[in-house]
Amino acid sequence: MRLVVETLRDLMGKLFTKPHISSGKIVGEIVATIYDYFSDFRRWIKERRHLMELMRSITRRIIAVYIEALTKNHRSVTWDDNSPALVRMASDRKDFRELMKKVKKRALVGDSHGSRPASSSSSSETAIMAEVLEIDLDIFAVLRRLLLAKSVPSIIIECGSYLQFFMEAGYDKAQAKDSFQRLLAIKRSVGRKTRLTVMQEHVDHA
Repeated sequence: MRLVVETLRDLMGKLFTKPHISSGKIVGEIVATIYDYFSDFRRWIKERRHLMELMRSITRRIIAVYIEALTKNHRSVTWDDNSPALVRMASDRKDFRELMKKVKKRALVGDSHGSRPASSSSSSETAIMAEVLEIDLDIFAVLRRLLLAKSVPSIIIECGSYLQFFMEAGYDKAQAKDSFQRLLAIKRSVGRKTRLTVMQEHVDHA
């Protein structure tokens, strides 16, 4: 997983800069690179369950870094449905979803190097893991609701899902909370006093 993240580091650093928000090329390259790695891993890892577990770890980590880039590279704004970054995120989510569909399709068949297709039980397990891959994309909906939230209760409702995603992606609790605090900082509608209240009274006890 670290190899994939390191390979993509330069591209990930461009997320939520003007070139990314104005074009889908950066995430397109990221997705294509992940799929290339998947094709290689597929030759080396014969146990489909292990392959899908690895792919889930990779995609979760990449999406977490994607969100981290948003919190670090985007300025504080008043968010609405037409905010350019939100429009770009909706398009990027589709690219990640297409990646996961391709991974699922190829994981369920034998490879081109003479190996047999997976057994029916293995195929079922692989299919379940592939569905879980797509469930991880729910974080995009959580992120959208957080950015559009107009009240503290609306923010608090989504806090747990945000923190859980980051911890499942390999972040410790302190790192997950730090990411959430930076996310609040790019919401112009949430002042410093409100951020402190949310963090101290709710996030720190999550």
